[in-house]
Amino acid sequence: MDVIDVKLSERAVKAIKKLALRKSLSNPIFRIKLIKEGCAGYKYYTEFDEKVLDSDIVIDYDGFKLAVDKYSYEHLKGLEVDYIENLMKPVNFIFNNPNVKKSCKCGSSYSFN
Repeated sequence: MDVIDVKLSERAVKAIKKLALRKSLSNPIFRIKLIKEGCAGYKYYTEFDEKVLDSDIVIDYDGFKLAVDKYSYEHLKGLEVDYIENLMKPVNFIFNNPNVKKSCKCGSSYSFN
């Protein structure tokens, strides 16, 4: 796999760096993965992790690493992640995924089949 096809906008990169600084993380690893949840099948899940796994696909950014497990990556190829400031929303990352076939009515879970 030569090219890792997951992109973060400048706003997303700044937000991740700001979150890592707030948490006092010295070598932050920002993980994006899919979890089986919701009426359509999957939800996006983001977290800071302590280590990179052998099965991870990793992108080095200036100030942090982005990690995606191989299973999730199969459904995240072409993913573009953006970030919006919205104090009313608990999750401010926006996922634009060309692989989504359908989503639930509220737009919080997705299917790739």
